[in-house]
Amino acid sequence: MSQTQYAVFIDLSAKTLWDIEKGNTDPILSVLSKVFRPAGMNIIAQAE
Repeated sequence: MSQTQYAVFIDLSAKTLWDIEKGNTDPILSVLSKVFRPAGMNIIAQAE
């Protein structure tokens, strides 16, 4: 699956996915969840 196909699969723009990969953006938690959820990973924020 290409990066563009994956972006469509997770309902995210290809540019956003590219920016995350290149470190050009600081994505919010909900965006990171979209990226990792298909791989069975959950992103959890915990304040102590």
